[in-house]
Amino acid sequence: MFLSFHIIRTMAATFHLLLLHHHTNTIFFLYFFILFFPTHSLTPGSSLSVENIDNILLSPNRLFTAGFHKVGDNAYSFAIWFSDHPSTVVWMANRDEPVNGKHSELSLHKDGNLVLTDAGRYIIWSTQTKSNSSSIKLQLYNSGNLILHEQGNPVWQSFDHPTDTLLPNQLFTKNTQLVSSRSSTNYSSGFYRLFFDTDNILRLCYDSRKTTTVYWPDPGLHSWQVGRYQYIYSQRASLDLEGRFNSTDGLGFLFADFGYGPQRMMKIDMDGNLRVYSLVENGATREWVVQWQAVSHSCRIHGVCGQNQWRSLIKSFEGA
Repeated sequence: MFLSFHIIRTMAATFHLLLLHHHTNTIFFLYFFILFFPTHSLTPGSSLSVENIDNILLSPNRLFTAGFHKVGDNAYSFAIWFSDHPSTVVWMANRDEPVNGKHSELSLHKDGNLVLTDAGRYIIWSTQTKSNSSSIKLQLYNSGNLILHEQGNPVWQSFDHPTDTLLPNQLFTKNTQLVSSRSSTNYSSGFYRLFFDTDNILRLCYDSRKTTTVYWPDPGLHSWQVGRYQYIYSQRASLDLEGRFNSTDGLGFLFADFGYGPQRMMKIDMDGNLRVYSLVENGATREWVVQWQAVSHSCRIHGVCGQNQWRSLIKSFEGA
């Protein structure tokens, strides 16, 4: 929820009074203000450059960073990632059309359009938004949501346009989908999708130029046999901060580490499996650990155990 300009102005005045009268309260209020309000923003006429590593947007809690992320030799995408885990990218604007490492920019035009341009000034991606308000700005929030807003009223937000990852409290609807990456180093769109089907069931499918195959839930079973309900009026799903996932088609579960605490995300991986991860301490480091996955046997995922894999198995038995 966004606070109005009037509320923010009132809080600022309160902060000024605390500064004059009580040092302890001042420290607390300053902490509160920094924690809940973005300190980095992009305003009309300003831009972020691919050549300046300091040109980033940080969430108030410093958990998320938005900026140019290297995806190849002299190739960059504007992305959002976990600040302490730069390789864990949760969103990309231009995953299928990287920009040059020289002269590329993300700019907020004075007409309210957020535009990503390549070295040759070609528009690679934009929000296609319009606003004459001077108060419009782009900010990254604690949730990992990148929001273009006018005085707290969203005009565009990254949560409405996911790539392969769903974050806590990010709503998944019939108008959104998760698409896997090609590989761990190739972030471009892969062959696996999570989506709400025409019967309002949440499904996973393999989608290539030659074929489209649904593999989850098990296509050999009726929806009711796997606890799903067809033709429900609403198509909505989300995971919460406590470790719970719910979908309007009846799919619901608790994560293995249910409870408040760890950072979590749901991701459709390059192998086509849908997994929930938690960031868990492992000695002096922290690593992502699987807490739930949609498909227990990988060979049930179309394309994972294909002809080439079976040929390798046959050859290994023949050599035994």
